[in-house]
Amino acid sequence: MRSALSAVPRRHVASLVLLAVLTASHGALADPRPREPYAGGEAAHAIHRLRTVGSVLYVAAHPDDENTALLAWLTHVRDLRTGYLSLTRGDGGQNLIGPELGAPLGVIRTQELLAARRMDGAEQRFTRALDFGFSKSSDETLLAWQRDSVLADVVWAIRSFQPDVIVTRFPPDSTAGHGHHTASAILAEEAFAAAADPTRFPEQLARVRPWRAKRLLWNVFSFGRMAPDSTWLVADVGAYEPLLGRSMNEIAGVSRSHHRSQGFGSAERRGTSLQYLVVKQGAPAQRDPFEGVDVSWGRYPGGAAVGELLAQADASFDPRHPERVLPILARAHAAMARLAPEPLVRQRLAELDAEVFVLLEIRGGEQRLDARPLGPRRRVPDREPGPAQDRPWRARSLPRARRTPVCDHLELLLAVQHDRRIDRPRDRGRDGGRRDPCPGWRGLRADLGDHGERDLLGNLRDDEGQLPERFDRERGAQQLRD
Repeated sequence: MRSALSAVPRRHVASLVLLAVLTASHGALADPRPREPYAGGEAAHAIHRLRTVGSVLYVAAHPDDENTALLAWLTHVRDLRTGYLSLTRGDGGQNLIGPELGAPLGVIRTQELLAARRMDGAEQRFTRALDFGFSKSSDETLLAWQRDSVLADVVWAIRSFQPDVIVTRFPPDSTAGHGHHTASAILAEEAFAAAADPTRFPEQLARVRPWRAKRLLWNVFSFGRMAPDSTWLVADVGAYEPLLGRSMNEIAGVSRSHHRSQGFGSAERRGTSLQYLVVKQGAPAQRDPFEGVDVSWGRYPGGAAVGELLAQADASFDPRHPERVLPILARAHAAMARLAPEPLVRQRLAELDAEVFVLLEIRGGEQRLDARPLGPRRRVPDREPGPAQDRPWRARSLPRARRTPVCDHLELLLAVQHDRRIDRPRDRGRDGGRRDPCPGWRGLRADLGDHGERDLLGNLRDDEGQLPERFDRERGAQQLRD
């Protein structure tokens, strides 16, 4: 039998081989789609958001129950880490675009939620609760869900996410209109207290610690009209963000329209649009949902320096040359990496990683991996024992084809931070024969001044020579489940 390649005209074989080599050089996971435009305003907005370290968790029952306008407002106006906890995946809903029902529909609606979050900037989480169709009462729902099991999931979400504020979409009574809706509010209110109690679900404490949010709010919802009360907190979700060129309602319209299986399609509107919040548990608030919550980097020991560097990057950002803030961001990255690994710190560090990676590409990072200066500096011959900032950065490393983008990203980040060039000696082999996603990492050291000798970007490796969790692809699925 002739092979598939033998059927190809000989004159095309060389072209196919060349194409395969070029494709492999970008890694097996290269994305064939054109890159999304990345405007200077988006980069400025991303850097500005890093200065805030508050968080909020929104809780409801189904995909499409979330208030996407409020999620966008919390994410892009208040600059908070925002998550939506959907107790179910919508398995029991309708499907207006295909024949899938039950579990296959749950898969579709899960993907619709993830697509919506990519639009509004929030994160997505779930519990084990099953959407079994319309329910007339919360008692029926909690019985079918096995109340304590789903409550444990909500407590886990709170303890692992560590929100400063929790928001529910529905009230804990029959006015919610659906047993699942009512049950979601009941469980959220119970979990608010249980998450802070070390005697509740103690088996979780091997990986997380008890957590008490500042307050729990209800995002006022009613199937009928309800006159606003003077004690309610107000959020204008129609706010326009000039750096993004959209209002929060416009972002919400795009986000919500991803619920295609439910026939949703929302208009993208501008102008004032008020949402109301009521304090249900926790500390009272008079004007702002985050009263009494420190959302600055000063909330973490040693975090003030991070906040100062990010403020400097924010103030000096030039949308025509966004890459010029890289040295400041690199110093902020190193300072942030030295903080205690709290969930919000890890999240902001990952966001900073992503932003730096984009700016390195803008700067032409892929073309600067050889022994070349990174930015203007006084050129010093390789053998001249000049000052530390002028010495070439030396890294043990394997050939380019056996390296990962993470290695190049981090090497460049450190080189930018110290304004050094990268000098790669010949291959010295693997570290102890183990499979290492970033070969030669153990030998890659940074001179971080009075912080002592650390691995790249400061203590990225433990004693076993493993990459940190945020760079470990093998643990990625577990991180998403968490």
